Amino acid sequence: MFTRLLLILGMVTLIGCDSNESNQLSSDAVTQDPLITNSPLVDSSSVRDLDAIKLSGVLRVVSPRWDEYQFLPRQKTPSNYYRAMITSFAERNDLEIQWVYVDQFSELTSSLLGGQADVIVANMTITDARSQVIDFTVPVDHAEEWLVVAQSAEFEQVHDLALGSVVVPMNSSFSETLKKVAEPGWNIVEKASSASPQELVDDVIEGKYTATVVDGNVGEWLLTGLPVKSLGSLSKSKDIAWAVHPEAKGLLGKVNQFIHAYQIENTKEFHTGDWPEIEKRKTLTMITRNSPDSYFMWRGELMGYEYDLVKRFAMDNKLYLDVVVADGQDMIDMLLAGEGDLVASSQAKLESRRARGVEFTRSYNVVDEVLIGRKGLEITAIDQLSGHTIMVEHGSSYLKRLKALQKDGADFKLLLPADLEIEDETDIMRLVAEGLVDFTVVDDHLAARELLDQPDLVAYFPIASSVGHGWAVRKDNEELLNKLNLYIKKHYRGLFFNVTWQKYFDSERGRYLGRDPMLDVGQLSPYDVYVKPTAKANDFDWRMIVAQMYQESRFNPNAKSHVGAMGLMQVLPRTASQYDVENLLDPESSIKVGVEYLGWVRERFPKQVEPAERTFFALAGYNAGHGHVNDARRLAAQKGWDRNRWFGHVEQAMLLLSQRKYSRKARYGYVRGKEPVEYVRQIQRRYLGYVTMVQ
Repeated sequence: MFTRLLLILGMVTLIGCDSNESNQLSSDAVTQDPLITNSPLVDSSSVRDLDAIKLSGVLRVVSPRWDEYQFLPRQKTPSNYYRAMITSFAERNDLEIQWVYVDQFSELTSSLLGGQADVIVANMTITDARSQVIDFTVPVDHAEEWLVVAQSAEFEQVHDLALGSVVVPMNSSFSETLKKVAEPGWNIVEKASSASPQELVDDVIEGKYTATVVDGNVGEWLLTGLPVKSLGSLSKSKDIAWAVHPEAKGLLGKVNQFIHAYQIENTKEFHTGDWPEIEKRKTLTMITRNSPDSYFMWRGELMGYEYDLVKRFAMDNKLYLDVVVADGQDMIDMLLAGEGDLVASSQAKLESRRARGVEFTRSYNVVDEVLIGRKGLEITAIDQLSGHTIMVEHGSSYLKRLKALQKDGADFKLLLPADLEIEDETDIMRLVAEGLVDFTVVDDHLAARELLDQPDLVAYFPIASSVGHGWAVRKDNEELLNKLNLYIKKHYRGLFFNVTWQKYFDSERGRYLGRDPMLDVGQLSPYDVYVKPTAKANDFDWRMIVAQMYQESRFNPNAKSHVGAMGLMQVLPRTASQYDVENLLDPESSIKVGVEYLGWVRERFPKQVEPAERTFFALAGYNAGHGHVNDARRLAAQKGWDRNRWFGHVEQAMLLLSQRKYSRKARYGYVRGKEPVEYVRQIQRRYLGYVTMVQ
C-alpha cells in the first residue's frame, strides 16, 4: 500500500500489531517533535477530553520508542505516515504535540488508561479484546497478516507448513489469528511482548523458528532485501486504527472527522504542482541517493550535506521533508514523473539535463572535478594519460567531460562500471586503490574526505574547474525555483552553509587531540569516580568504559563534534532527552547517559552471543548505530563468516557496507564501515593496556 517514503523530521518508527494490555507503564522520557518548539509539558496524569486538551494547548501522543526500530527510510512506512497525520491534526487544531515514548507495545494502552497520554498513534489492530477497554478511531489503514518463512524454505503456501514452529509476540493479534487458523502440527511459540517484528524475522532467518507473522503494511518495508518470503495471508485484511480513552468522546469525534478528510486529501501518490500545491500538502519531497555526501544514517541520525540543506529550507517554510531514495533509478525521470519536487544530489548543471525538462537553481556549491589515481605517477596533464584507463559513473558529468576530451584528441581508455551496482564514487575509488583501474574523477570536496581513508591515492589535477552544483526542479515549477533561489542567495557562503559544508567535508569528524592523563596510582582518568559505579550498575568493566571515553573525547568534558554529539561520551542531545538529561557537558551526566545507552545498544543483540562479543557489537553500534551492526551480522552470515564474532568476521562485513553493491541491499543502507571497525579496535587495545595497569 505504501510505495514511497515519508520522512518526517525527527522520524519516529512504530512497530506492527503487538501485545494486548498487561504491563504497568514504565517511567519513560517525554520528548518533543523537532518542528515544535517551546512546547509546555503536561505532567499530570489525568484523562482529558477535547475541551481540556484545547485549554492546555498540548496533545499528548504515545508511541513505541523511536530508536527501538530505527532504519534508513527508502520508502513510505506506516509509522511515518501516521506521524504526518497526527502532526497535521495538531496543527489544524492549534495544538502542540508532547510525545510520550514507551518501550513495550503493551504499555500504550496502560499509558492511555492511566492518563499519561491522550491518544495512541501506532500500527495497532482493532480487536474485540482491545475494544472493550479503549475506543478506536476509524481505520487509518488496513493490513493482512503475512506468514513469513526463510527464503530457502520449500514451502510455497500457508498450508504447506507442517510440524513447524511459528513465533509471535505474546497475546498479540497474530496469536489470536493463529489459534483460529493453525493447521495440525503447528507449534505456536509466544515470545515476550517487547519482541519486535525485526527480531522475530531475524530468528526465522537464523533457523530458530520455522515462521513468524507480520502485518502486510509493515512487511512491505521490513522484509525488503532479506532472505525471507511470505507464504500469503492468514486472514482477511484487518483494520488498523489509533485509540483514545473511552471517556474522550469529543476527541474521538474530532480525530475521526480529521482522518476522513486527511485520507481524501492525500489519495494522490504523485505530485507535479508548483509551490501552492506544496504548501497545501505541507510536504516537500526531495529525491536523492543514499550516499556519504547526500543522505545516510549515522548513530540513528539521518544526515547528509544535501539532506541538511534541504531540511533547513523545509523548516524555514514550515514544511515536512519527504525523502525518496533513488536506488538505481534515474532521478530526473523520477522528478518528471512527480515522485518528488526537487532532485538534490550534488548534480552539475548540465545543458543536457536541462534539455530533459528541468531547470536548476543557482549554484549552492562550486567544485573542481579532479583526477584521482595511485601515488607515484608522474602525471600533470591530460596528454600524459595515453594508454591509461579512467572509470567514472554512468550518467555523470565526469563522463560527458571525458568524452569531450577524447573528442579533442585525448588518448585514454574510458571505462564504465561493468557491474551496474557500482554507482558511487567511493566504489570506483576502491577499484583504483586496488589497481584494477588507473584513474577516476571525483569532485574535489568529496576527494578530500575520501583520500583520508585511501592513503595510497592522490588527487592529480582538475579536468574541469568551478563547476556549479544546483538542485533540479521541473521547468514549470517557477515559484518553487524562485523560493529555492532566494534561500540559496540568503545563505550561500554564510554561516549556516559554511558550517554545514565543514561538517561533512572539512572536519576531523570528532577526533579530539589531547593527552591520556595518568593521575594517582590506580586512576585512569579524572572521572573514574563517576565511571566505576555507573559501569557496575550496567554490568560493564569500568576500564572498558574509560577506554571508550578516551576514544570519544580524549577526556575533554567540553568536547563537541561536528554532528552535535557532546561531552565525555559524545552523546547526541536527542539520545540524552530519552534519559531526562539536559546538560551533556556535565561529566557525571554524560557518563551516566553514555553508559546506559551503551547498555541499551548491547540489548539489541542476542543474549546467546558471548558476552565479550556483545560488548564489541555494542561499541560498534554506539559508534555507527546498532542497525548497521545487524546489517553487518546478516551480511557476515551470507558470506559464510560467523555472525556472532566481531573480529575477523562481522567487522569484515562492516567494511563491505561502504560499497554500494552491499549497502543498497542493507536495511540501514550506507555506512562508513572503517570508522566503527577502527573505533572498536582502538578501544580494545587501550582497554588491554588499562587492564595491565589497574586491577
